Amino acid sequence: RRQQRVVIKFSHQTMESSTKSITKLTLLSIFYFPFSHAGLCEENSDICRLHTGTYTDHDSNVMKWWAFEPIGDYACPDEGCPLYVWVDGTEQEPYQTTPDQYYMLEMLKRGFVAANVEYDAGTFDYSAGCFGNWWLDKRGFSDKSQEIFDGDVSDSVISQLCDNHSTKLANCDLGIATHGWSQGAHIAALAGNHEPRVSATLLFRNGNDNSIPFSGDVSCTNANRLSLPKERRRSIVGESDDFFGKNYGGVLKQQIETSGYDCRRDKYAYRDGDHWNCFDKLPSGCHYGSGEQYCE
Repeated sequence: RRQQRVVIKFSHQTMESSTKSITKLTLLSIFYFPFSHAGLCEENSDICRLHTGTYTDHDSNVMKWWAFEPIGDYACPDEGCPLYVWVDGTEQEPYQTTPDQYYMLEMLKRGFVAANVEYDAGTFDYSAGCFGNWWLDKRGFSDKSQEIFDGDVSDSVISQLCDNHSTKLANCDLGIATHGWSQGAHIAALAGNHEPRVSATLLFRNGNDNSIPFSGDVSCTNANRLSLPKERRRSIVGESDDFFGKNYGGVLKQQIETSGYDCRRDKYAYRDGDHWNCFDKLPSGCHYGSGEQYCE
């Protein structure tokens, strides 16, 4: 039986600053895709070349990574391509056709080398929270993020894809865009704390207080504990998320604390019943994105 799932579509936009070019992840539109069989890179071998590798986590476990290199009509320019990294959530198998390979292929078409990473993603491991549970001998989200994203760690995924001559695929001076779901969103959000070339983060189902029993501390995802500026972070979550808030008020509180934004203070925001609407009354050409609401 074929089903459909909502996916967000992105592109990268390079912005010049006084120091260097920075790759910005930009939300473009929503589209649908069906569940399908594996091997999207192989099915699109005229534009995609698959690379695989491993890294070693803090517990000496060997973890896998997969990367799509743009070739053919989508080949990187002489300066290279920035890097996109997708991180699955708790109990999600990595490198599945849906959504992993679809995200990777769509980002390849938008000018990125696209990667997906494996990590210790069990429910029991989530209880270690941000900084680990030494009694359970479990590492936390920060360690997991570091072993993937810290370019100073010779075995990290970023070091391999960005810096190691024999495995380098991306020019990460152009930017690294991180994207994750749930626990993967925590890991993606923390990436900028470990790697200064991280320039954009998109978080699905992120929060700072998980309602599951024995959940560990998730406060490291708060905006004031993240190195990447809020202008370069985006967060999308359901208004009644079962884990991160449970109801509109609870979800809103967590999103304000983790995003650093509170659009209720904007002059175009208004109450819509029990909810706040920060978008419908924006004048034409106005957006949220450069810190606060702005108009072209």
